[in-house]
Amino acid sequence: MKKLQPYEVTVESSFAEHWRYNFAITCSLCDAEGGQESFVSATDEAAPVGSALTAAPEGMPARRRLTLRAGDCHHLRMFVYLIPNTLPASNRIADNAPFPLTIKVTYNGAVLLHEKRMINQWSGMSSELVVCRPE
Repeated sequence: MKKLQPYEVTVESSFAEHWRYNFAITCSLCDAEGGQESFVSATDEAAPVGSALTAAPEGMPARRRLTLRAGDCHHLRMFVYLIPNTLPASNRIADNAPFPLTIKVTYNGAVLLHEKRMINQWSGMSSELVVCRPE
């Protein structure tokens, strides 16, 4: 019997100020011709955009992870977003080095994608990724 949700997409960060970003993943589940069969999404909003937070919201973990599970399909066309809700306290580039974000995609436990992206603290990230299941 096939698993109903064999894909798992995870974005994760241990950056000390990850709370300044809202995380989102959207996925189109596509057939071999690229047609969309279904759509799933997941979000983790730390605060509304423009919040100007000075500290992490209460209860925010030191390591942040957002996971999305998706049904079986030929491939996923996904968008991963990190949207700043609060800009860095300093506008000096030297004070705000890019920080790492890990993106991992598995299919029935097999790793299809595992990469680290460096995220600009002012712009966040908007990235499209396409991942095919193993044949």
